[in-house]
Amino acid sequence: MRIVIFIKKCFKPNFLLFNMRNNSIIKIFFLAITVVFFTSCDKDFNTIGGDLIGDEHFGLVHDSINVLSYNQNIGPVQSNNLPVNPLGIYEDETFGTIEASFVTQLVLASVNPTIGNNVEIDSVTLSIPYFSHIESTNATTGNSTYVLDSIYGSADENKRAIKLSVYENGYFMRDLDPVTGFLESQKYYTNQGSDFDALKGGVRLNDGVVAQNDAFFFDKSEIKNTTTTTTDGKEVKTTTKTAPAMHLALNKTYFKTKIIDAAASGKLITNDVFKNYFRGLYFKVEKSGASPGQLSMMNFKLLFIYLFILFIYLNTAILSVADRISFECYTRFVFVFASFSLSYSGVYSSDPISKSGLLCLVCISRLK
Repeated sequence: MRIVIFIKKCFKPNFLLFNMRNNSIIKIFFLAITVVFFTSCDKDFNTIGGDLIGDEHFGLVHDSINVLSYNQNIGPVQSNNLPVNPLGIYEDETFGTIEASFVTQLVLASVNPTIGNNVEIDSVTLSIPYFSHIESTNATTGNSTYVLDSIYGSADENKRAIKLSVYENGYFMRDLDPVTGFLESQKYYTNQGSDFDALKGGVRLNDGVVAQNDAFFFDKSEIKNTTTTTTDGKEVKTTTKTAPAMHLALNKTYFKTKIIDAAASGKLITNDVFKNYFRGLYFKVEKSGASPGQLSMMNFKLLFIYLFILFIYLNTAILSVADRISFECYTRFVFVFASFSLSYSGVYSSDPISKSGLLCLVCISRLK
């Protein structure tokens, strides 16, 4: 009996102690959760943007003042070897008129060409592609309608004409500048138009139809060339179509004397010799009557001249075109202002501090 009673007494106190410990842990757990809960409910708000400046606008106040602007001559700018060059006439009611001409050296696409005897020239054609894109194409005929890009001036077809004259250039454009001891490239400027004009050739080379000289305009028409060949006794005509371009027929007699007849004397043997002998072309731009004209930005690096040659035999039978001599634009080319006038009102000022007038920007900056 004593042993049984002793065991019961020992077991019961241990069970109660276990329960008390569990209760204490649970109370501590709930107390911690309560503290965390009330801590997360802190009501001290932080105002967003409270440190930013308010509506005072830094203390600035509205005011109106008179602003003076000035016309100021920036002088000539270097204009040789530009990637794109203006050619033509551009009139602006505010900023005046600009007439942009161009001069370039030429080189032979193939030096020292072989030219036989009894040779005549069939045609001499100058070609410079315009910047253009196709607007539509006729599905039946295959003909394309083009739009010219980079054209400035009047959109009226009756007012777009300019006078374009192509001459042999007589001004030698050297590659190196003697002032620097021939260590730097020669620079040419927009105000040298009179230098080239004074030494131009006496014969206008584009002396054909009036649309290619006195009433020249930048034509957006697709160019079509038709050639005829004979196969098995039958004539076959082939038409090629190309994008719009400046397409000028040049004087055949002049190039016969200047190029074909000069081959025997060694003038075509190298391009160094040729550049000194034939110093390039001068594209002179003038107004055509009362027409305001147009101006085009052009890539003269794509300029080509083709001399198509016919060989004539003793029996006077003329064969089809047998060969051609090609010329291309050399890296030495310059655009110049044949005329540059500003039609502004007000006072021109070389001292922008003391005088005022109407603001006039250089016209070339208007050529976007």
